[in-house]
Amino acid sequence: MAGDSEEWARTVRKTCRAFTRWFFRLIIMPTLGLITVFFVWQYQNAKMIKLIEDRIVTDGEPLSPKDLARMLPEVPPDRNAAIPLMELWAQSDPEFWKAFREGRPGVQKSKEDRSPRDIPIVGAGMRRGEEYRLPWAETNRLAAVKYLGEKEGYLKELREALALPNCRFPVRFEDGMLTQVSHLSELKEDAGLLLLSAFNLLETGDTAGAIDELNVMARIGKHLDDEPATISQLVRLNCQQMTIMGGVAVCGYGDVSADDLGSLSRLLEELRLDDGALKQALVSERASVLPMMRYGSEYLHQTQGVDEGTSAWSGFGVRTVVALFKLTGMPKDDHRFALESFDQIIEISGLDLPERVSKATVWKNEVERASRRFPLKILSGLYLSSLDRVVIRSAEYEALRGAAAMAVEIERYRLDHGGVVERKLTDMVSPGILETYFDPFNGEPMRLRLLDNSYVIYSVGPDLEDNLGDLKMKSSRSKDRNYDVGVEIDHRRRE
Repeated sequence: MAGDSEEWARTVRKTCRAFTRWFFRLIIMPTLGLITVFFVWQYQNAKMIKLIEDRIVTDGEPLSPKDLARMLPEVPPDRNAAIPLMELWAQSDPEFWKAFREGRPGVQKSKEDRSPRDIPIVGAGMRRGEEYRLPWAETNRLAAVKYLGEKEGYLKELREALALPNCRFPVRFEDGMLTQVSHLSELKEDAGLLLLSAFNLLETGDTAGAIDELNVMARIGKHLDDEPATISQLVRLNCQQMTIMGGVAVCGYGDVSADDLGSLSRLLEELRLDDGALKQALVSERASVLPMMRYGSEYLHQTQGVDEGTSAWSGFGVRTVVALFKLTGMPKDDHRFALESFDQIIEISGLDLPERVSKATVWKNEVERASRRFPLKILSGLYLSSLDRVVIRSAEYEALRGAAAMAVEIERYRLDHGGVVERKLTDMVSPGILETYFDPFNGEPMRLRLLDNSYVIYSVGPDLEDNLGDLKMKSSRSKDRNYDVGVEIDHRRRE
């Protein structure tokens, strides 16, 4: 019996030792290995984040919305176009614009009376693109004349305000992605009103007056050129594109002289995008986005509307979920990925066209693939992949501006050659102009297509396919890129 007990005890001890060894090998060692890998991964992410952020600070670039706000220069009140503009807008909504000037969020704009639908450009009753085609139908023309008569005083004050040399709106850029930019919609509406006035002058035969109005319109884009927000730069491009379309209407419908064409050439040159404007917009966007990438409680309180004093349970719940999520290490990896991706797209934005466009497209595809791989980059995947549209949009703008500049040169040729339009651009446009205004999407010369009593000058556009001058006339939100970018000059409108 004693021997059996000792044998059983030895067996138990042997089994326990074996179990301990295998437990250590199969559970403890892999767990320690995973923990080591996790902490090394977190250390590498933290180290890389610090290196990139230190470099950003060393380069003098903003790292946060507060940095961005501090870097904006002050504008003397007597030179600031924003002050009279806000006073002008306050005539219809004094409470809102008072709150905007004082930086008080939460005040809602009053519901404005919409412009009658049959008014071109500012109304909503005409099909997209149709408002840029003159002559308008008689009902649209009469509605425009009546509306402009009602807005005569407003237009006078608007021109005086835009004549001031500088512009700085009291925008709280320190609020990051929650920055209130209500002034942008007002500026866009003002650009539409000025374009309506220019087209009305064309209808009455006052070509020089129409060009003067387009020069006033160009001041809106000029006043937005240093506003550090991507949305501001997109609105700027939109307003300047409207100005270009006004110049196209002058070429097609106006009774143009050599002096008029010279004025249009100078205007189009002034509408050229400043070197570095795209890069600065992306640098500012990075400063606005980084708080979100840190998953900070301050950002979550803002975006979720969580107030500890009134919604303590909701605030506790959000913070708890975020704290648990941070334990996975994924937010820090997401943060690093966002910084590295921003570095890449900012570098791409400084390249020359068309290389800038092609590399931005490759960058977008790589970001989308990487964000779906483990560990998931949740916020980066949601946000970063849309930044290539900023690059594409700027290239579309340059294509439109280049096509309009070519149209001016062709009209100059027509003026000197009895209205003749040759079949090749090289027969009408100087080599210097052809080299300056090339296709920003493929680097080749712009293309010309002759139609009955009209012609189209165009770039192949984002799809890099020649769609035979099928110009974009669809919603700016459409993902369809099967279109060309350019202008059509239709001389039948003069008949």
